[in-house]
Amino acid sequence: MQSLHQQKWLQNGEIRLSTLLLLLALFVTGLFSGVILFNAFSSRHAGNQSMDNQPTTALPGNVNHKHSATINNPFHPLSATAQVEKNHAAILTLQQEVQQLNKRIHTLKKEFSLPGKKPLEKTVKTSRQSSTSIPMPNNFPTYTLDTLVQGGVNVTVANDIIQKQSDVELKRLDLQDRAKREGYYMTTRYKKELAKIDARAVDLRNALGDSDYDRFLYKSHLNNRVKVMSVMPGSAAEQAGIQKNDIILDYNDARIFNWNELKKATAGGNRNEQVTIDVSRNGELFSLIIPRGPLGIRLGAARVAPQQ
Repeated sequence: MQSLHQQKWLQNGEIRLSTLLLLLALFVTGLFSGVILFNAFSSRHAGNQSMDNQPTTALPGNVNHKHSATINNPFHPLSATAQVEKNHAAILTLQQEVQQLNKRIHTLKKEFSLPGKKPLEKTVKTSRQSSTSIPMPNNFPTYTLDTLVQGGVNVTVANDIIQKQSDVELKRLDLQDRAKREGYYMTTRYKKELAKIDARAVDLRNALGDSDYDRFLYKSHLNNRVKVMSVMPGSAAEQAGIQKNDIILDYNDARIFNWNELKKATAGGNRNEQVTIDVSRNGELFSLIIPRGPLGIRLGAARVAPQQ
């Protein structure tokens, strides 16, 4: 999450840098235009002075009218000099901001290059190169040997799971290649053959068992419980006694680890048949009776340490 935030900041920094460079270019262009106008006006003003030899009338306070008009003229050398100095100061300020942005962007690029950290762009590129164009099913596993072992799975069991899953992935690649060569890629025939291969994919929960699967989710910092965020008035959940912040553990004697499992369980069996739903509330366990079907609750997720 932090690397995504830094990457977004880096992209915004580059946009700001481009904007400042554009403003700097506009300032320089304006400065040169001012100098050109100043030179043109100075030449014209000098010509007018040589033709005008009449004395000027003194104003009250010993202020010469012609001199006063000249000082207030924005094209007078004194006014033009002040404008040039002002523009120069603004340019220096922009240059300093550009230098600061360059330093910050350089620092972020170094952070992305630290050992153990890969730039987001490179990570995405690698992922695309190693993937196939075969659409993956929603339940297709994304674990690796390292994540399984770090999640507390026995090394031998983890190796067996990875081997079986690799066989499935190789069969998918082989099917894709063969179907493209024979001209039936993405046809009904292809999708049926692909479904048969995907049916052999390793179901991690079945492979590990509920207890080990629960520990794997928790040690992998993944959510392993369904939490009740709110209960709709008049719903089956309210009538059964389910309350906000309850943690759902079982439905009809089957462990529940995520929303999809709960939704699938409520949609199965016979509608309105009486089933049990076990919840944890403030450390206490409650077993409630509820008719099978929509519960009428808003679901959330939670990560809870498994019971030893």
